[in-house]
This record gives sequence, structure tokens and C-alpha cells, in this order.
Amino acid sequence: MKKQKFLKFCERGNDMVDLLWVIKNNISLLPYRLGSSYAFKPQSISLGVNSDCNSKCLMCDIGLSNRGEKLDSKFMRMLNRKRELSLDNIDFIISKIKSFRPDIHINTTEPLMHPQIEKIIEHLRAANLKVKLTTNGLLLKNKAKELANSGLNELTISIDGYDELHNEIRGIPRMFKLVKDGVDELRSYKDIPLRINFTINPLNYDKVYRSVISINDEFKPKKVVVSHMNYIDENMKKIHNLRFGKDFPVDTTCVAALSPSTVDTKILSQELDKVKSIENVAFYPDLTDAELDIYYKTNKLLKAHSECKVPWKHFQISADGTVYVMTRCFDYSLGNILTQDLDEIWNGPRIHKLRRNLLKCNGAMPACARCCAIY
Repeated sequence: MKKQKFLKFCERGNDMVDLLWVIKNNISLLPYRLGSSYAFKPQSISLGVNSDCNSKCLMCDIGLSNRGEKLDSKFMRMLNRKRELSLDNIDFIISKIKSFRPDIHINTTEPLMHPQIEKIIEHLRAANLKVKLTTNGLLLKNKAKELANSGLNELTISIDGYDELHNEIRGIPRMFKLVKDGVDELRSYKDIPLRINFTINPLNYDKVYRSVISINDEFKPKKVVVSHMNYIDENMKKIHNLRFGKDFPVDTTCVAALSPSTVDTKILSQELDKVKSIENVAFYPDLTDAELDIYYKTNKLLKAHSECKVPWKHFQISADGTVYVMTRCFDYSLGNILTQDLDEIWNGPRIHKLRRNLLKCNGAMPACARCCAIY
């Protein structure tokens, strides 16, 4: 009886956390809903601590570069800053943001390659900031003890298929097993809440159900998030740059090796219907059959997902301190947090220009159509 009461209390506690997030999110979006380019302090910040990656993902420009492909997309240049944030840099950033306590998400390239990643997390946590980290998991076994002791709130690992399929997509032999060993090692020290990100692509769309079953069996995550591929193809680039290329130019991204249009949406729909029976799976976004056809066979914005509100509540810090809305966004610097005042960046002329442009476009530009930010 006591155990049941405790579990109900925990469930209510999780509901309260969700409710508080909804309230906070709605408050942060008030200026957007009022048609203003002003914004309150950001609700969350993504932190790119370095510029290195040790994977060879087929759906990523950095990964293809690691395979020897010669690519020079804006997306790749935004990620590859050829430096890393020092611990002193991190402390300086903390001094600018700790008063409004945004959630911190350490992501972009491969953060576990940073030699002081556990210290970075410790310093952020000491400032009472909630910290999440996304990794490919290759170095998890070596970093397990340090991460367990760092105070990390949540760990996300990207897994895109069952054993052999994941290894093929990521370009690393035995990667699935290496990541599994890392998770087991981490759990021998501490059971940090684990989320798995699974990205649909032309190599795994017909194996989603089998992949998710394998992921749950092997990793036992709290949640599996099934998301659709983010990209800008040649046609999207042309349409966008014709109208907005002067101020917000884009390149094709993440389609050099895989073409989203090759996804058979009927088969994908059948796979997703089976996956929906699995309790711990969420979809980002959850699309109808008609929306799947639009998503993979056209460049149109989806009616239910046609507004980007991210510039009113979030920004990304790259490894040299440059601030963007997010790395999936335009190669459009808002400033540098290591050399400028935060208010000068967050409510300065450059971000006001971007926000006003989005408001004039009813929330999104052509290159936004397959970006995770509008979902």
C-alpha cells in the first residue's frame, strides 16, 4: 500500500513538472503571440562544447566528411568551429545566464570528446542549472564513472536501428554493442534517466518496429523518441534563397548520401502504426498518412506545423561562443556570448530582424519546412 501511494505521488510529481513547463513555455511565447520581436529571457540554451565527432553518420554532413566526402555546407561550417569551450569560458557563460536558470542541453557534435566534459556538467549543476546531454555513446564506457558523478540530469543517445543496421548507418563496426556496453557501465555506477533518439531515414524506415523493439530490449530507456529526418534539399534551397537568400541564405544539408524522397510512406505508415502500441514511444512529430506524403514527397510546410517560435525561447552557443538560434537554423550569427552582453544578443538588432521576418512570413520560411524547430 505504501509503495502504491509513493508511486502515485511520483506520477503526480511528474505531472506537476510537465504543468510547470507548459506554464513557463506559454509565458515565454507571449511576445510572439502578440506579434512582437521582443523576447523574455530564453527558456533553454543548447551548448556546443566542441567541434569534433567520432561517428560517420550517413544523414549528417559532419559524418559524411568523416567518411572522406568533401562537403562545405553552411550547416557543417556552423558546427565545425575548429575549437572548444574551455572551463573558464563555461564559467563566464554561467555568470551571464544563471540568474534566469534556463535548461541546458549539451549537444551538436560529440560532447564526450571534450576532455573536461564532466567538469563542465559539474560547474553547470553547481549553478543549479538542469543539464541534459546528447551523445552517440561511443565513448560512454570510458566516461561512465565521471558522468555518473557529474550530476547530469538526463542522457540522450542516438540509435537508428537494431545492431547491424545502426552500425551501417553510423559507419562504425560494432557501434551498437559498444554503446550498449557503455550504458551498462554507466548503470553500474548510477541509473541516469535515459532517452533514445531514433531518426527515420531511407535505410531504416521499413524497419522501425524491429529497431524500436531491439532498442527497448537492449537499452531499456525511459523513452524512445521517433523523429523524422531534418534536411534542406536542392529544391528547398532554391525556393528559399530566391526570396530570402540576401539576409538568410541556406545550403543543402544532410541529403548528400540519403534522399528522403525514396522513403515509401505507405510502408513507413505501417511501421509507425505498429510502434504506436509500444508504451514508452513518442513521435516528433506524429504525422498522419497524408502528412507523411507531404513531408517526404514535397517541400511544403505542414498546416499543423508551420510556425517557428524557437527564436523567442531558445538559442545555441557554438564552440567559439558564437550564438545562433540553433545549428539547424540559418548561418546567421546573433553575436558572441564571450565578447558581448547577453541582452545585446538576445534582444539586439540581428535577432529582432530574424523575428520580424518570421512574423511577416506567418511563422516560417521555405527552408524551415523540414527543421525540427517547427514541430
